[in-house]
Amino acid sequence: MFKVCPANKSESRNILLISAAFLLINFMNFLYPSVELIKYFLNDTGLFTHPDSACVMLNLTGIPCAFCGLSRSLIALINLDVSGALYYNPSSVVFYPLAGFSFASVVALALSGQKIVITNWKIFGTILLVILTLLWLVNIFFGHQTN
Repeated sequence: MFKVCPANKSESRNILLISAAFLLINFMNFLYPSVELIKYFLNDTGLFTHPDSACVMLNLTGIPCAFCGLSRSLIALINLDVSGALYYNPSSVVFYPLAGFSFASVVALALSGQKIVITNWKIFGTILLVILTLLWLVNIFFGHQTN
C-alpha cells in the first residue's frame, strides 16, 4: 500500500515546508484557540450551543465529531494525565502516538531525500474511512465534550 521512493530536492523542500506550516498552525491554535473565533462569530446567532468547543458539527447538530476533545486530550497528555486524555477523547491515546510517528516518519524521510508514495488509494481510503468511523464511534459513546 505504501512504498518509499527517492524525492528530488524540490519535493523534499515542499514536504518540509508543509510540515513546518502544519506545526505552526497547530502552535497558533494553542496561542489563539479557534473556540474563541467561533465564539466571536457565532455567539449571537444561536448556532453556538457548546461554548467550550470549536467543533462546527457539535455546535450545529449536538453530535461530536471524531476529533472533538482532542485539544483538551493533548493538553492532558502533555501534563501526563492519561485519565484526563481518555476522558476528553478516548481515542487520543492511540491517535497522538500514531500521528506523531507518521509525522516524524514523513519529515525524517524528506530530510534524507525520500518520500512515501501511496500505491493503492482504494485500500488506503477504505482503511482511513474505517479508522475515522471507529474514532468517531468511540468519541460519541465514550468521549465527554463538556467540562
